[in-house]
Amino acid sequence: MTDIIEAALHWRARGWIPVRVGYRRKNPAAGEGWQKLRPTAPEIELWGRSNGGVLLGKASGWLVDVDLDCAEAVALAPHYLPDTWVFGRAGNPRSHWTYVCEGASYHAYHDAEGETVLELRGESSTGSGHQSVFPPSVHESGEQIEWDPDYGDSAEGPRVIPYPDLSARVANLARACIYMRSTGGTIDQALEFVANYKPQPRKEPKTTARPARPDSEISKAAAKWNADHSAHDYPHRHGTCPICGCKKCFGVERDRTTHWFCFNTDSHPVGKKHADGGWFGDLLDLAVHERAKSRVEILRADGYLAPICGERTRNSGKTCAATELYSDGQCAYHSASAKVRKAREGERRSA
Repeated sequence: MTDIIEAALHWRARGWIPVRVGYRRKNPAAGEGWQKLRPTAPEIELWGRSNGGVLLGKASGWLVDVDLDCAEAVALAPHYLPDTWVFGRAGNPRSHWTYVCEGASYHAYHDAEGETVLELRGESSTGSGHQSVFPPSVHESGEQIEWDPDYGDSAEGPRVIPYPDLSARVANLARACIYMRSTGGTIDQALEFVANYKPQPRKEPKTTARPARPDSEISKAAAKWNADHSAHDYPHRHGTCPICGCKKCFGVERDRTTHWFCFNTDSHPVGKKHADGGWFGDLLDLAVHERAKSRVEILRADGYLAPICGERTRNSGKTCAATELYSDGQCAYHSASAKVRKAREGERRSA
């Protein structure tokens, strides 16, 4: 049995999810969907020559890895991160600090050039999963990945730390690291910078308060139409919906008798979809469905809105909304245009 198989079985016994990784590689060997695998002990024993990783986050008891991606982060880490299980390799020692941190999610920190300086590798917010290659795997360079004997107690495991505490520590570590990389300053200067760092208060965008918008003419007309029409013909609950036809799904609200609700989740031709499912609307919506006309057409036909000309203009094709009409139901412009057209047609015929 190889060292990596023994280690993977040990991880599994601790409640961590082992991930098979190609030898001297860092990506899961299973490819797409690797984060959903839960290898059993017999399956792990068949791994053969390979590297081993651990799925991070909730699935492994909230195991997280603070991955230090630059020399500045490695040098500064002991000033901000508490003792725990730490591992690395000869070319990048003490570059992974592991913790048990409930609720921790993935976050990466970058310098001014866009280079990653460190990562808090925890629960993935996208479901894609994160894993780190653990000892005794072999790095791509050929260097052995090993636990650091100077950090952590081998019996207890990674330190348990609250997420707000770890998040604040990692953020300060990132600030110090970025300061060093940006200014070329020393560790002491970076520590002093972070100690005196005060976040700038976020400036709220200036907004000009808009005056309250009065109810439109159509809204007022619809409210009056609803108030003038009775809802006595409809039950308060367990009724047959006049729109979808389903039984025991429809009712008029008791406190607002001009409004109804339907529990059917299928699409409705009228009304609005409720956030919790179902549909709701007012009595005018029921009239729209019954009379096959729009709300405005019903309000105009029933005298709640002034009638309009309704003729389509020749240039734009839009409906004329003029409300001052002649006895023929047309506005002055269209009524006169009709008279002119008739006169011209008579002239052509006589010619």
